[in-house]
Amino acid sequence: LRIYRTLTAFFSAASLALNGLLLQNLLANPLIDSSILGISSGSTLGMLTGYIISAKLGLYIAPIVSLIFSLATMMLVYGLSKMGGFRILVVALSGVMVSTMLTSISYLLILVNPAISRGGVALVLGSLGYSDTWSVYLSLASFSVIAGHQMLRVGNIRKILLGEDLARASGINVERIRKESLIVSSLSISLVTLSVGPIGFIGLIIPHISRIAVGGDPGACSITSTLWGPVLLICADIISRVAFMPSELPVGITMSIIGAPFFLFLLIKSMRR
Repeated sequence: LRIYRTLTAFFSAASLALNGLLLQNLLANPLIDSSILGISSGSTLGMLTGYIISAKLGLYIAPIVSLIFSLATMMLVYGLSKMGGFRILVVALSGVMVSTMLTSISYLLILVNPAISRGGVALVLGSLGYSDTWSVYLSLASFSVIAGHQMLRVGNIRKILLGEDLARASGINVERIRKESLIVSSLSISLVTLSVGPIGFIGLIIPHISRIAVGGDPGACSITSTLWGPVLLICADIISRVAFMPSELPVGITMSIIGAPFFLFLLIKSMRR
């Protein structure tokens, strides 16, 4: 039904936008979102692995395995980035490298497992075409997790953005907040990936637009990101359906076509600094 598709798109995009905003703020890196860091790819691989482990119990196993894989991916990228001193390009390239590797493994699993349905293949590419009640619940849960965390921690994040030394002087445990936020983000991304698959670049593009519109305050950016993320995804979904009628292009591919040039622009801009 169209209402399921619209609600899934709204909550999924709002969640992805908020996750991108959180990751960019806490890692002080404008080049990242969940897809570039590889969290979405790790969650997708976990989802497929969960379905393969048990076709009958996949519905229950997949969320757990997806979360484990997304957390493991985040830890791997975080470790690689820490070794590189959390430099902007090091974090972005570490994430892209890990994401590419995990995506390749996911495609390999699809090739060697005929049991994976066409819908499963579409979800690996990121699609709203199979939205149902379950998709709405998962995307709503994902949005609730990240939005709740943002509301609870917005004051701490605001102080961290003013400077880590200032934040520590005011009694904030910066490392604890950062690790806690990364875990929450991994949980949120694993839920949204189970709902619509890996849809990239919303979390990269929308925070930048929000900062241009309302400034750098994390509270104001959270509100605008929640509203504009769904607008971008719904527009991309309309393009995916109209441009290829009567068939449908997975919206994840459309978002990659839109987002890749934007990422390249930011990358070149960062290299010139």
